[in-house]
Amino acid sequence: MLQPAQPTQDQPSWGGSSSDTLEADRVDEQQHIAREKSHTSQEIDPDVEIVDWDGPNDPENPFNWPVRQKWILTSVALFGTFITLVNGTSIAVAAEAYNRQFGISDAHFPNSYWPIASWALGGGIFMMILLPILEDFGVRWGYLITYIVLIIFIVPSAVAQNFATLVVTRFIAGGCVSLLANTISSIICDIWAGDRGRTVPMELYITV
Repeated sequence: MLQPAQPTQDQPSWGGSSSDTLEADRVDEQQHIAREKSHTSQEIDPDVEIVDWDGPNDPENPFNWPVRQKWILTSVALFGTFITLVNGTSIAVAAEAYNRQFGISDAHFPNSYWPIASWALGGGIFMMILLPILEDFGVRWGYLITYIVLIIFIVPSAVAQNFATLVVTRFIAGGCVSLLANTISSIICDIWAGDRGRTVPMELYITV
């Protein structure tokens, strides 16, 4: 009867303890990280300043903010986005009113759709051009500036004296709203860590 081969020093046994293997893997990983850091430090330009968190428990890291602070920021952002998005189509109920006010006729072409169409068109163009710029240079100031520009152009839409002013101001306002709505998702990901932590905030974002 054939006997199973006995493990030698060069051929480890399958039934052996895994503690030595885990320890060896841990040492190899630490050595690899040390080599990567050494290699990276040699390639970094001395004029480049690297900004990093002071360890994984740094209180300045948004992931480490108190849950209450995270929910306040998330709630304000979601509420602001909801209010601005509602303005996109709510003007449709006033189509007959501004048609009479500005002398617009839908007999040969649905001209009353232009305020809504310009809003959507501005949203598509602004998002395609400016959203990548916000991601490169930071979302915070871009978000605040976009809100200010939105408010500036919402007012002329309300007091417009001609149809062209209404269409143009809604084009710019719609572009601002698209930037605000799409940066909210990145704000949520920046303050909530992990898929489980982001589940409820992202569900609320999708609902809004």
